[in-house]
Amino acid sequence: MSGAGNPGGPILRKPMQAGNPRPHHSEGLGAQGPHAVVESSADRSSSDDTHLKQEHTMSYIDGMVCAVPTADKDAYVQYAREFGALFKKHGALAVVDGWGDDVPEGKLTSFPMAVKREPHETVVFSWVQWPSREVRDAAWKALENEPLMKPGANPMPFDGKRMIYGGFSVIAQS
Repeated sequence: MSGAGNPGGPILRKPMQAGNPRPHHSEGLGAQGPHAVVESSADRSSSDDTHLKQEHTMSYIDGMVCAVPTADKDAYVQYAREFGALFKKHGALAVVDGWGDDVPEGKLTSFPMAVKREPHETVVFSWVQWPSREVRDAAWKALENEPLMKPGANPMPFDGKRMIYGGFSVIAQS
């Protein structure tokens, strides 16, 4: 996820299927934008169960919400794919970007209010799943040296000043 001093933004893919914490290879764009394919539980041996439980209890999430000009959806998808590949290169388990299509306006709080969405914009919700906080921190340090992360190399197709982001320790996953 992008943070202060980090011009890169998050890239999102289809959320992982319930009960399957392992990521899939990207299949490309579908009707809902970029998405990943999840391996079935039949593809794993039972010896993987212990490793998966450890991965689950230690995983860490970077999350981001922003407002993207609706007309720039294709540019955002390309941006997301590039950064998704970069995050995966540095250890991310999954990178997910969701294009808002059922994001209600609130009276007190809401995603649109939080990012000061304008009428010509769509809310995007993204996250990166890392195996641990330590892997995430090391990745962000390494990402600073990536050419794609240099200022001006890949401008965000949205107003980064209105983006909300943060890191989260996973406390429950079904």
